[in-house]
Amino acid sequence: MTPTFTLEPRVKPLRLLSTSDWHLGNGRVPAINICNRLRDTLFPRLAEIDLLNLGGDIWDTLLSLSEDVNIILALLIDLLRVCDHYNVVVRVLRGTYSHDRGQSLLFPLHHTSCEFQNDLRYIDQITLEEIASLNIKILYLPDDLPYDSADACLDVVREMMTAYGWHYVDYVFGHGYFDHMIPTHIPRKPKCLFRVNQFASWVRRYVCMGHIHQSDFTDNVFYNNSFDRLAHGEEAPKGFVLVTDYGNSAKLEFIENKDATKFITLDLSVYDDKAAIGTIYLKRLNQLFPTKEAGFIRVVHPSAEIRQTLRRLTNNHYPNLLYSFDRSQDHKLRDSSQLHRKLLDVKSYPIPNRDTLPQMVHDFLAKEGQSDLSVETIAAILEQL
Repeated sequence: MTPTFTLEPRVKPLRLLSTSDWHLGNGRVPAINICNRLRDTLFPRLAEIDLLNLGGDIWDTLLSLSEDVNIILALLIDLLRVCDHYNVVVRVLRGTYSHDRGQSLLFPLHHTSCEFQNDLRYIDQITLEEIASLNIKILYLPDDLPYDSADACLDVVREMMTAYGWHYVDYVFGHGYFDHMIPTHIPRKPKCLFRVNQFASWVRRYVCMGHIHQSDFTDNVFYNNSFDRLAHGEEAPKGFVLVTDYGNSAKLEFIENKDATKFITLDLSVYDDKAAIGTIYLKRLNQLFPTKEAGFIRVVHPSAEIRQTLRRLTNNHYPNLLYSFDRSQDHKLRDSSQLHRKLLDVKSYPIPNRDTLPQMVHDFLAKEGQSDLSVETIAAILEQL
């Protein structure tokens, strides 16, 4: 439900670009690919916006000096230069610590060293801000806040708003979880798990969130999505959100990164004809990767022999694809009790020692369709360890 405030029309619309979860430095997708796509898709939008929200997880992990770091820093400085040229207000939010690791402090560092004059700020704690030039009030909620619940976190926000004499904010820029977006596979819920109704009465426009790698628009809360695909299970379109705020209404647009890395999962478990499945597989690859571009292909099939055959076909015909298979979809092991019995049934296994280990490793790899190494080769490798 959109907040029921009476808003006066703006003299000119406020144009906000909200993006997050670039994960620069990710080991699966080269930094140069993501950086080039940001230049092609995001940079052209900077000329038409007033405010850029970089909503956390710009980095994937702590990086040391390397070619990738030089590519990323070049992108960062060029982004700041273009924002300065068009006088774009820039706000950089701290994301998840295990990803950003404080590296987004490079934004204000390079902004100062390059003597750019536009308005830029890095936020790493709960912050209220009125941007006078844009006539808006913003609440910032970075990730990893030190509270035991979302209610405790928002109690602090209310105390701050009371001290400021504020009864509302126009926008919230945040990074974290709402309860309707919590993934089912998470073993335990995060402490600060927000609810949409907690923001309904006092946020006049939108809550712009990062952290979840998918688009979602629920009442006045939206998730930016990740800019590029970074793993299997992210087959949906990737990109960012453009908001045109007219004061008494707003238009939200999802801008797609159409060149996002392809992570494709093929479930071929219904096919058991070894001769036919190779033809079917190559035909599907030709449809999915017509230029034989780089990407990731994951196969679902219960037969280790067929999975190995498809691996060889991939390597021979599509050398730019990284092949994998999904063990969790093995129909013989879907029942957890079967899996537990399989893991506990060790009577048929020999006792591991110097003589039996090479054969055991060979048998395991062959069964999983991952290696053509002979027992002798494995023995030689083990001797060197």
